[in-house]
Amino acid sequence: MIALRQFSRILKYMLLLEFRVRDAVTLLLSLSIMFAVIAGFGITSASLEPRVRERLFPALLWLCFMVNAAVALGRSFEYESEHKVLDGLLLAGVPPAVLFFAKATVNILVLCAGQVAGVTVLGMLLGVSLVPHFGLFSAVSLLVIVGYSALATIVAALTAGARLRNVLLPLILLPLLFPLFFCAIELTTLILEQGLLPLSSQWLSLLAGLTVVYVALGATLFEFAVGD
Repeated sequence: MIALRQFSRILKYMLLLEFRVRDAVTLLLSLSIMFAVIAGFGITSASLEPRVRERLFPALLWLCFMVNAAVALGRSFEYESEHKVLDGLLLAGVPPAVLFFAKATVNILVLCAGQVAGVTVLGMLLGVSLVPHFGLFSAVSLLVIVGYSALATIVAALTAGARLRNVLLPLILLPLLFPLFFCAIELTTLILEQGLLPLSSQWLSLLAGLTVVYVALGATLFEFAVGD
């Protein structure tokens, strides 16, 4: 119960901080819309068949999401690092795992906003609608975003003190995200083509397993990341 109260208070503080600063969410929304417009108009100008556009949609969507989110989350620890916020919370006796889950939750909300913007703009430009498959696509997106947020939070904490942190984060994070990237593409393609998401799918099992592993690793290693 004590940890839960600490989590709720820190989460509220971090949400208020993100709302006031708005660096990560503003950057992610801007990049998501910009890349979606560029990719959408580029594919549209090629006069491809609707079927081809639908096949390209999952790869374009998740590629834009992965890259944009890595760039935007590079600023997620900027304020805390400059003002020694995490050091103060740790000295106050807050467990590192609680800090990790609070920060990861904020990053999840930021990533959800970017994903909604990217899906909406790119879908409109390519003529691909995910509305009939909203529930299935939301489930896949949530698993990807939770796993992404967990991994990005721990890597961002490791690079927070570096001078080139905005460059280091994408360079370290993106190669680690390849398994999530492939799972997201395969499952999104399956949803668009067949309108279903079988629980027996190997890609779904792999995605769920990766998400659990990333969250567990993040909660375990965050103490050492912020300690450095």
